[in-house]
Amino acid sequence: MKKLEITAEIINDLFRYEDGLLIRKVTITQYARKGDVVGHVGNSGYMSCSIVGTMFLVHRAIFLMHHGYLPKYVDHIDGNKLNNRIENLRPATAIENAYNCKMSKNNTSGVKGVSWNKGTKKWEANINVAGVRFNLGHFETLEEAKEAIDVCRTEAHGKFARHE
Repeated sequence: MKKLEITAEIINDLFRYEDGLLIRKVTITQYARKGDVVGHVGNSGYMSCSIVGTMFLVHRAIFLMHHGYLPKYVDHIDGNKLNNRIENLRPATAIENAYNCKMSKNNTSGVKGVSWNKGTKKWEANINVAGVRFNLGHFETLEEAKEAIDVCRTEAHGKFARHE
C-alpha cells in the first residue's frame, strides 16, 4: 500500500499555525484533541509529529504549510531546533545547512574553526567551503585567528555564516 503524500492542503486542513506551533483543528482521538499543540521533542532534538500515519518534523510541516512546497533542507536561522516560527525557517542546500551549524562541543578554543597547533605553537584557522577544507594560516593570537576566520566565513558562507 502506497503512503499518502503529505501536502500543504492536508496540513492546513488538520492544523493551524500559531507563533511557531501547530495546533490541531480537529479531534482525532481522546489523546489528540482539537486545540492541542502538536508534536513532541524526539531524540534528534527536533519537534516531530504524526500526520495521517506518517512521522513528520514539525518545522518541515510549518514550512510546507506556509510556502506550499518542501525543500530538501529547512534551516533554522538561529540554530535553535525548537524555534519553529516561520520567520526563523528558510530553504537550504545540504552545504548551506552545514554552514549554519553550531560550534562543535569538542572545540577548546572557543572560536569556531580555530584550534591550537602544538607543532607550530600558534593558532590555526580552518574553514570548510562547499565541502572542501581550507587552511587560513597560523596566527600568534586567538584574536587574530578569530578575525581572519570571521571575515572569510562571512564572505564564503554569506547569509548562512554562523560564527559561534
